[in-house]
Amino acid sequence: MYCIHCGEKRIGAGSYCAKCGQSFPEPDPAAEDRVVPTVDIRDRHHNSHENLDNTEQSSSPVYFPVAPKKLFLMATTVPFYGLYWFFRNWRFLKVAMGHKILPFWRAWFSFIYCYPLFKNVKKHADDDGIETKWSPKGSYLTYVFFFVILGKFLWPVLRFWARLMQSQGVQEVPPLMPIIFGVAIYTPIISTLAIVSLVLLRVQETINQLNHNQKDVAIDKRISWLNILGIVLGVYFWILYYEDIVLAQSLIGR
Repeated sequence: MYCIHCGEKRIGAGSYCAKCGQSFPEPDPAAEDRVVPTVDIRDRHHNSHENLDNTEQSSSPVYFPVAPKKLFLMATTVPFYGLYWFFRNWRFLKVAMGHKILPFWRAWFSFIYCYPLFKNVKKHADDDGIETKWSPKGSYLTYVFFFVILGKFLWPVLRFWARLMQSQGVQEVPPLMPIIFGVAIYTPIISTLAIVSLVLLRVQETINQLNHNQKDVAIDKRISWLNILGIVLGVYFWILYYEDIVLAQSLIGR
């Protein structure tokens, strides 16, 4: 204890200060019995985060909520709607789960990144007890076969070869080419329908169940004016494709 008047340290049990002679205050027994509660600042910080988590829970869906009928219409008429579908799902997943990903490039290279997306959907479905009738690996192989091999390789190569023959005025074609062309000219239609029906619609059905279980999410069924514009451009694309069919058939008939 120190003297409250001069600050000299108290020596022994004397009642008076040895330096200034003033008396020391008498101790208060009641004050010694009082307990001052303390709060750990770490507990306060933890509790504040708990309250923040409870009050700011996201009500957004984890994946892209679109009606199957709209998905079928858009994906079969608009050439790049399938890539848009991948982009929206990766974007929703990035926001909901906080993943550090680039949705645009994952959609652009969908033939690579569709497998991890399918695995994410499948895992979330299994965790929620949702039965799925598709597998990530099977959907991935189906998508790669129809999108890359048939849609992006076989028909473009044959179309280039057909236009090259036309420009050079070739009158005769190899014996097997009519058969190959007869099958290949329909690969864009076959691959589009296969991707939509065997892959996208199945995954979308599971996605809509996941979104419904997490929150009562409204499924997008509306056809906007941008959707209509995309459909018009898609019809124009299919008209150009029909011209390629006519060209191929003219070569087959030679």
